[in-house]
Amino acid sequence: MLRRFYIILFSCIAALAAGGVVLNAEAATLQLAPATGVFRTGETFAVDLKIDTLSQTINAAQATILFPKDKIEVVETKKDGSVFNFWLEEPTVLAAEGKVRFVAGALAGVSGGALQVLKIVFKTKTDGSAIVSFEDAAITSSDGTGTNLLTALNGAQYTIVTTQFIPPATTTPAVTTSTTPLAPPPQITRTPVPAKGLPGKPKVRADLYPDQAQWYNIS
Repeated sequence: MLRRFYIILFSCIAALAAGGVVLNAEAATLQLAPATGVFRTGETFAVDLKIDTLSQTINAAQATILFPKDKIEVVETKKDGSVFNFWLEEPTVLAAEGKVRFVAGALAGVSGGALQVLKIVFKTKTDGSAIVSFEDAAITSSDGTGTNLLTALNGAQYTIVTTQFIPPATTTPAVTTSTTPLAPPPQITRTPVPAKGLPGKPKVRADLYPDQAQWYNIS
């Protein structure tokens, strides 16, 4: 309740500092990116908390993020690149409860489709499914009233495996060789037969030279 009071108060102060009041429709979302992923046990991975203002202007946000402490743990939180430059409550990790919480704001109104808020670095502990969700959250407009524009909370679900899946190796059929000796081919023998006489005299005939006694001028 006290955190909610702080964020409304900060929204009013920021609006006065901007010199005006702008009324906005209620529409903004908090989301974790990536929303899914597969990681090995003992591996670290980073998750970004982002805001989509849906064309509205905001100047503060707060959230309590839940994570399964038996599956993953928080290694660190990073504010680098955050749209918020004033932290009413620094990102705090409650490891025993499996929570990360913060309250932050900006002196000037901001808007956009993927505003960076916070980076959380997790480390996997055991295999299984790790669901990261929100316990509570608020995104306030810069209209000076602390109107909560939050309409949706998009958590994430990660799969933790003991080892990476390795596809089975393609096996080549083994070539078998026979050790049985091959039978020798049968030997063919022929009994020689004595010749009955000399072969006959060959007869040679040329169509262009039919008479061997004549001379022909044909080549």
